[in-house]
Amino acid sequence: MAVVVSQGQNEVDDRRKKGLNILPHRERMQKEEAEGKTRKMAEANPPRIDLVEKLEKLVAEYKAGSIDTERFFEALKGFVADLDEEEQRDAREGLNEEELAIFDLLTTPEPKLTQAQEVEVKRVARELLTKLDGLVKTIDWVRGQETRSAVFSEIRVRLNELPDEPYPQALWDAKVTQVWDFVLRRYAEGAFARAH
Repeated sequence: MAVVVSQGQNEVDDRRKKGLNILPHRERMQKEEAEGKTRKMAEANPPRIDLVEKLEKLVAEYKAGSIDTERFFEALKGFVADLDEEEQRDAREGLNEEELAIFDLLTTPEPKLTQAQEVEVKRVARELLTKLDGLVKTIDWVRGQETRSAVFSEIRVRLNELPDEPYPQALWDAKVTQVWDFVLRRYAEGAFARAH
């Protein structure tokens, strides 16, 4: 059972006056919630790994004594607000969670895109996922050489539609590999069908 305590309502101080220090428990609960949420978000969208690293750095600073409890708690609240903001980004971008993951793979950390190029990359992400939907629903598609090749080929074909200028050959090759790795990890056990 969890007790939600609001510092704004002086409940932490009220409990402290009664000899109860609930702040460490509250911090642990928020830290664990943030860790779970962050890992889940990074699993769904690999470029979000920077969120995991940011949280780990914050926790390490706290454990090392570089920041006190109150500053840690405030930083953790800010971090959770950033997570909430990131969680809403798919809607702001006009993409679903899966499309956002592909879009982020294609644009993180580079290239920097113009607005028109961004629209094109979003279109490519949408069309790729639409096409993959039919291909990866095949039972055990990863084990069959033919179905595996069809998925890899479809990734290459769809990513060929990316704007040429911001994607020189070496970067394009890297993006194909990143998307292929993501598709293998994400959809090898039928996760694609469950996500749609």
